[in-house]
Amino acid sequence: MTPVASQPFKAIPSVAQLNRGKPVLPIHSHNDYWRKTPLFDALELGIQSVEADVWSLRDDEDMLYVGHRVFSLTQYNSLERLYTGPLLELLNSTNPDLTSTSSRQGVFDSDPSKTLYLYIDVKNNPEMVFAKLESHLKPFLERGYLTTYSTTDKQWYHGPITVIVSGEVPVEQISSMSLRTMFIDSPLGDFTQLEEKLHELNNTDPLSTISIMSSASLKKITNSKGMTQGGLTLEERASVKEAIENAHSLGIRTRIWETPSWPLEQRDKVWRDLMNLGIDMINADDLLGAVSL
Repeated sequence: MTPVASQPFKAIPSVAQLNRGKPVLPIHSHNDYWRKTPLFDALELGIQSVEADVWSLRDDEDMLYVGHRVFSLTQYNSLERLYTGPLLELLNSTNPDLTSTSSRQGVFDSDPSKTLYLYIDVKNNPEMVFAKLESHLKPFLERGYLTTYSTTDKQWYHGPITVIVSGEVPVEQISSMSLRTMFIDSPLGDFTQLEEKLHELNNTDPLSTISIMSSASLKKITNSKGMTQGGLTLEERASVKEAIENAHSLGIRTRIWETPSWPLEQRDKVWRDLMNLGIDMINADDLLGAVSL
């Protein structure tokens, strides 16, 4: 599938204009940048999580390109143009008095305390992407807009934006941050590899301070694709429940991707089964379908 050329809003709307009266929904807008107006299509529906596939092509530029495959990348579709730029402007308009010590207001009108999960799915050069991402996030950090964890005093600060890094994750760089401004999307179902890597790095922080989200495909969790009519089978439910409970016991939230997209009745039944089993985020390409559950 060729990504649609994204057209950002000519003028940044206010939070109230975007989603007044809409509840905040635990839905992950998968491949969000394929949509006509990335970020805003999700925020208009009250969706709490968006995703950008990110590439770094040259070390002599600050640009982070957004796209599914390298041949589709253009300067027009950049992280700053589609995500961080509009988000910064939106948050600045919502928080005109940055001298106040009160909590920063977020991007959801019905519940300004709720965070937006900004997923950065790293496609190449993870160390280079990490360095550039730190630069992109600096104004958010300075204004108190980011969720952070201090490894020095063991304190959390919950901001309007929480950055989750998936794909080719720069584990060493993220785990070594004294003030963590981004967090790892760990492999749901088996945290062993990440735990071993952190052990090699002599990192003894609780896993939930490095990874606050975890994800995996339905097939990885259940060894099936959930296509049996009537929703998840008893065996699939048992596998999903075990994976979710394991993650929750560590204080880590959960998401399962690559669930059935067709037929729609089966898709919706699988989504409902996942919700009943305690999944924290529904992974959706069809946002309207997920919202109508």
